[in-house]
Amino acid sequence: MLKKNQKKSILCEEVERMIFQFDFCNLKNEKLCRKTSLMLPNRITFDPNQCGGKPCMRGMRIRVTDVLELLAVGLTIDEIIKDELPDLEYADVVTCLQYAATKLNHPVLIAA
Repeated sequence: MLKKNQKKSILCEEVERMIFQFDFCNLKNEKLCRKTSLMLPNRITFDPNQCGGKPCMRGMRIRVTDVLELLAVGLTIDEIIKDELPDLEYADVVTCLQYAATKLNHPVLIAA
């Protein structure tokens, strides 16, 4: 059995592998932004009448934060899409990670 720190380390390695080595060219019918390797937001939807307007996956009531929380507790992508959220695809989970990375990497302007 893996210790908690080992699980986090394995998760971090898996996340890095997914973000940097995921081959988006194999995804059919997706619009891609090749410069940043980010899928355009056709997978992430915002509806003020659904989940309080929070970002969700493809119009479903599966919030981006739900997926990120499952990853944070140590589930693998395969476990998420097979056991927890079978309506999701592998690319949906990767898109959630990319969305989170984009949101955290926003420019901060400091007034002079």
